[in-house]
Amino acid sequence: MFIFEKANHNYRKPILTLGFIFLSMLTLFFNNTESYAFTPKKEFGFSIVSSIFFNSSFTEWLTNAVYLYMFADNIEAVVGHFNFFILILLFGILANLKNSSLSFL
Repeated sequence: MFIFEKANHNYRKPILTLGFIFLSMLTLFFNNTESYAFTPKKEFGFSIVSSIFFNSSFTEWLTNAVYLYMFADNIEAVVGHFNFFILILLFGILANLKNSSLSFL
């Protein structure tokens, strides 16, 4: 049985976590997601950041949303909103670079 309950109580509201979940949900309605995806053939630009929030299916979005809701709000509560935003962008960009053939890691 899947128990969807959180035992911890945050003193800060997870504004960015809920915002990232909502932003990634909005990207489900885009028709041409390939233009926003980061590929090694493209130059560095908007696609390296926008591809962090795009999902290929509703199931992928749902699993990402559950994990973001369960775990990311704890990190946001500890490090703060601004540092959490920087961490998400930094690790998202590093993950895109790691998965591409332009990888230096």
